[in-house]
Amino acid sequence: GLFVIGSTQKPGNAEAIQSAVEKELVKIKRNGVSSAELQKAKTMLKSQWIHNHETPQGSVNTLGYFSVVTSLDYDLTYLDHLEKIQPQEIQAIAKQYLINPTIVVFQAGKGKP
Repeated sequence: GLFVIGSTQKPGNAEAIQSAVEKELVKIKRNGVSSAELQKAKTMLKSQWIHNHETPQGSVNTLGYFSVVTSLDYDLTYLDHLEKIQPQEIQAIAKQYLINPTIVVFQAGKGKP
């Protein structure tokens, strides 16, 4: 499967970003996440879902995404599923699926004027 972590940083920090991601993944596997961290993530995801549904294009993109990764109907229950996630589930999933991850840092270059 594919697991993506996004970050916006100053150019030239690829090694530091990779190191920080690796350390955070180890921390999550060892200690899990706090309830506060999980709540912050849930709030961000809810906000993103609401924002995505503010326009027809956003709704279509969201529905298209869900139709590819799970089912079209998942959009109807997404917020309910999100709310049910518990901190211990995050740790268990990290231990199960993030065993020896390949981390690729993509750094965009300067575009031509």
